[in-house]
Amino acid sequence: MPSISQNIFAVTQSTFPRHIPITHYSFGNVGSAIDNLLSLQDADSSHHLPVFGVAHRLSSKGKLEFLSICTNDRAAIIHFDNIPRPTVHTKQELPIAKLLKADEFTLVGFNLSKTALHLNASTLLHVRGIDFAAVYKDPKKGSAFSAAEIVQKRVSDRADTWEILRLWNNENGQMERDLCLQAWLAYLVGKKMTESELENAQRVDTSYLNCAELDLITRMVREADLLSGAQTSETVGDFSSAVVDKSGHVKLLNSRYKTRIRKSEHAKIILTDSSGKEHWGKAAAAKGKTTTIQLQASPAGGLKFEKVRVYGRQEALNHEKARDALVIRLLTRDKTLRDAPFIRALWFPKWKPTFFVRGDGGVDEDQATVILRDVRLNQSQRSATLSMVSADPVVIVHGPPGTGKTTTIAASAKVWHLHRRPVWIVAHSNVAVKNIAVSLYKHDVDFRLIVSKDFHFEWHEHLYEKINERLIRSDDFQEDPRHTAKFFSGVHVVLCTLSMLSNPVLRSSGLLDYIRMERLIIDEASQINAFEYLQIFDKYYQTLEKVCFFGDPHQLPPFGKTDAPTIQTIFDLDKKIACKTFFLDTQYRMPRPIGEFISRAVYQGRLKSQHPITTPDCLRFIDVQSCEEKAGYSWKNRREVDTLVHLVKNYYSATNFCIITPYDAQRALIQATLEGSNLQSDTVFNLDSFQGNEADYILISVVRTSKPGFLNSLQRLNVLLTRAKKGLIIVTNRPFLREGGSHTLLGKLAHHWQAMYRSNTTWVDWRLVSQNQASLPGAWRAEPRSSGSQIPSVTQSHAVCYPPSRPKVYSEHGRSLGSNLHIYDAAQWPALPVILAPRPPNWPTVRSLIPVPYIGPQLRTQVKPSKAQIKGKPSGNLTHNWRQGYNPPLHITFIECLSPEDNLSISKNSLESVTQTVTAYKFVSPVWEEQANMHVPIIVVDTPGLLDSKMSEAHVLKDLQKWQKENVDLKTSQITFSHLVMYFERITDKRMSGSKRRAIRIFKSLLGPGAVNGRVNIITTMWNQIPGAKGMAAAMERYQELQNEFWKDEIEDGLGVRRFEGTPQSALWIFTQLVSIASDPRYLPGELSKGFAFQQVGIKLGEFNNHPEDNAAIRVIIHNDLLERIAAVRMRIGMAEEELNGPTLDRALKRELKRERRQAYGLLGAFLTDLALLSAQDSETCPMPKELENLHKTCSKEISRSRVREIMQLVRARFGGLLYYIHVFR
Repeated sequence: MPSISQNIFAVTQSTFPRHIPITHYSFGNVGSAIDNLLSLQDADSSHHLPVFGVAHRLSSKGKLEFLSICTNDRAAIIHFDNIPRPTVHTKQELPIAKLLKADEFTLVGFNLSKTALHLNASTLLHVRGIDFAAVYKDPKKGSAFSAAEIVQKRVSDRADTWEILRLWNNENGQMERDLCLQAWLAYLVGKKMTESELENAQRVDTSYLNCAELDLITRMVREADLLSGAQTSETVGDFSSAVVDKSGHVKLLNSRYKTRIRKSEHAKIILTDSSGKEHWGKAAAAKGKTTTIQLQASPAGGLKFEKVRVYGRQEALNHEKARDALVIRLLTRDKTLRDAPFIRALWFPKWKPTFFVRGDGGVDEDQATVILRDVRLNQSQRSATLSMVSADPVVIVHGPPGTGKTTTIAASAKVWHLHRRPVWIVAHSNVAVKNIAVSLYKHDVDFRLIVSKDFHFEWHEHLYEKINERLIRSDDFQEDPRHTAKFFSGVHVVLCTLSMLSNPVLRSSGLLDYIRMERLIIDEASQINAFEYLQIFDKYYQTLEKVCFFGDPHQLPPFGKTDAPTIQTIFDLDKKIACKTFFLDTQYRMPRPIGEFISRAVYQGRLKSQHPITTPDCLRFIDVQSCEEKAGYSWKNRREVDTLVHLVKNYYSATNFCIITPYDAQRALIQATLEGSNLQSDTVFNLDSFQGNEADYILISVVRTSKPGFLNSLQRLNVLLTRAKKGLIIVTNRPFLREGGSHTLLGKLAHHWQAMYRSNTTWVDWRLVSQNQASLPGAWRAEPRSSGSQIPSVTQSHAVCYPPSRPKVYSEHGRSLGSNLHIYDAAQWPALPVILAPRPPNWPTVRSLIPVPYIGPQLRTQVKPSKAQIKGKPSGNLTHNWRQGYNPPLHITFIECLSPEDNLSISKNSLESVTQTVTAYKFVSPVWEEQANMHVPIIVVDTPGLLDSKMSEAHVLKDLQKWQKENVDLKTSQITFSHLVMYFERITDKRMSGSKRRAIRIFKSLLGPGAVNGRVNIITTMWNQIPGAKGMAAAMERYQELQNEFWKDEIEDGLGVRRFEGTPQSALWIFTQLVSIASDPRYLPGELSKGFAFQQVGIKLGEFNNHPEDNAAIRVIIHNDLLERIAAVRMRIGMAEEELNGPTLDRALKRELKRERRQAYGLLGAFLTDLALLSAQDSETCPMPKELENLHKTCSKEISRSRVREIMQLVRARFGGLLYYIHVFR
């Protein structure tokens, strides 16, 4: 009789047999197997009912193949191949019915819930037994113990943990042994359970679920088992160094995130040194890119390790644990699927009508339309967004490549954010979540992004530089709701990966109580197995109101689709469920010729293209005479690698490019070759990891030259061909695309291009590429430059993006105000001419072409500022000086630099008097008076900043309204006396925060529609405080960002962007040029030539004489600003009071805390007053919560008491002695 050996327990432990006999039974002889096992049951068992340990194995097609049943010293393997399909009437006649009925014994197993589901699917019989995962749980983690931990706790603490864990590794040739030992260990654990433990143990039972539920759960478990079985038991890691430290541990520096060595108790690490010797150990710790490996034997010093392998399985991830826990809870009747409306809607649409959680309902369409006016959306995007923010519970959006899925998501999040309604946005990958976060950042939506420490620390920190202030790592959470409330204060939008929703820390930190799961947006839904939503929809069914899915079924399928073909996505279910579906029909990424081909070949002609590149030279095929090579399970092509390296070195090194290949072995070879050539190597990607990304130029290595392999996949090639924004370069073998690969999407593209644009404009021979003679899309060849430096002409180096009718104006350093590519500093080109704006006829003669360094001395003492009091309508040229509320204020430096005698001395006095009030300054120039007979002074009006920490935006607008009433003739429909507006922007800020974006939004509304026309200028400041070349590079990047992103539309309308260097020369230069612009009637047509002004602030705060819809949107922004400020000040007051009520403080500190509390109460009172005024004027758009109304009354009383105490303290300090004498001698 054949037998298997076990080495889990030592031979000295005589209670465990060394060898276990096994017997094979066909499905028809199951009865004999049961009888034999019962007859050989251990006589020492104290159980009333015998215990049978069971384990199962599936075939590669997902059908039950083997079932192992074990007792102490005997094992049986039942074969399930070619069994007849039972019916409801014949199922009780099956031989296995006696086993599954389990009247005479108890079934136990480590995965009995899964075994029971597979048995039920094969026999239609219900199964009942004990799953140890439901019995033995870690009280701290809440998850089940591993099989090794259970055996050590219940059977013997001397059991070999590694030998137990490797039973689930699916090792080749070990199936029979591993399966029987799994069942045998389950028997040993069951045998150690007492009679009462067995009776009271929670049992899994398939009869608790109906047929539809059983079918659903079985399919989910089957797919999970197939994916698990397809994993190899051994993987190779990529590392850059491995050194032995003083403690004998190996510090291994991983070089690739995907293959990093993670901390694990379930896997062994095998390090191979230069002599070929293998060193075994385990990953004891992992931090960032460094993994600490503890070897079984201390290695000798100086060893060089050349290879690292991981043998075994990694621990289950959080979402996998949550899935398994859900299955057990369903089979133990702890949970039901029937309560979750979204589960009913997606998987059981034929059940009784589903009633979704209604909550706040949807956003009014008119209000949403108002908010979306500032977001550039096409009609399909707008329709999808309006449905997303409506009351529709399920929305599915099909978004082909480059159609703005992220923009659409950001638009809906903006609407919900402004209505203070919580929304969670998730995606399958971290990169997709990051892309959404960047889009939200651009659209001025406040959010928080949750990222796992493993992904962020040392690996991908650079991806989050712009949004780092809004990021929190999963390990930063604390089990203290106050800590969570502090970081998430005022936030309604949270982003994370889908798997992060299964992390217990979200619940333990109180985040899900603070920001409830009411709305859920799921991006990359076409890459997500629909079953991954099951436990999410079950977990949050009491609060979840709405789910929106985004994806493209014509791009990458879910992971493991080839191993488990039955995997479905939401796009496979959308035809069966009641939902709103949308198709985003316009792509903006690909050049039009490529986009039009993709539309016809993949999207049935439904996809439109909008792109400035319309010529066929955006695509080239490079013909390489090469041959593919097998590399393990992958492929590589060395000739293609050589061609790609040459392309990077000689054509694309100065461009934004990426290299994509479908095969990982080719990716590794390209990366290594680029590194060896000292070329950029971090832009090489495997196709599967690049969906959702893009680059200007995409270089593709096809690799295959005979059979296409998985290049047959339309979905994969669709991703491959749709990543380029400007040019696509495909390195391949021409005969392959003509023969073996002709039927693939790639072959069809080559045939289409040749038919449409001729062969000579489609293909380039690799020899021409190697000789640097090839004409390629956007190619920039590294040719030697001439030693002599020539000064480019103005027309060559300063192309301006203004319409031809508008005069070209250049900044103080010769920088055009458009988004040009060539930028020259005065320091680099000392003789660079700078063109002043055209002068009006009566303007004094000033040289129109003068060197930048010499303009200062000419005008150094010719402008004299003084403080001016304006009563009534000013009689001079008026310039508004609008700023953001920095400290020290940027405008003060600018104004003082215009006064060489420093007769204002603003910064030497208290700043509050001039920074928190509307202040006017008068400038008179003797030159103007003498040469141009201009006796009218120039008046600069400085207004408070929108970002002042002590003044809300509502208060600033209120002051501006008051100033306008006192100084402006409101009877006229147009304010005609303001000729120029300046807005100060600090160039040293690394990012544009949400508050700054909000300030820009309000400022634009103050300008009104179409009011720029050359009269509005952004003054960038603090250039003189930039440290070093690196800081200057960052500042220039910021400068370009301001022009190309935040003020792009206004620049096209004539907005100027200028640099203030913090010097009198720079201030005078800007001032002279702007005054010349403001005085030129040719700049503005019609009545506007008389002057230009801010929009008149209406009776309601946030209301300007422009579109009513814009006014409503601005009021919402101001309202949100007040709520955020109030929340921050309340937190500040709470912290001060907490410290005052704490341990005994010294008198000085206590006095300081009380002073801080008084100041905070003063700010709180001011903000509440502003909110009350705003709410009184528009209670529908800007309601004042009841709690804040009560707080306003309380705060007013507290402020009054504080002022009385302050006055009394002052009296005591100054007149204390006098009061004493009066009291004594009275």
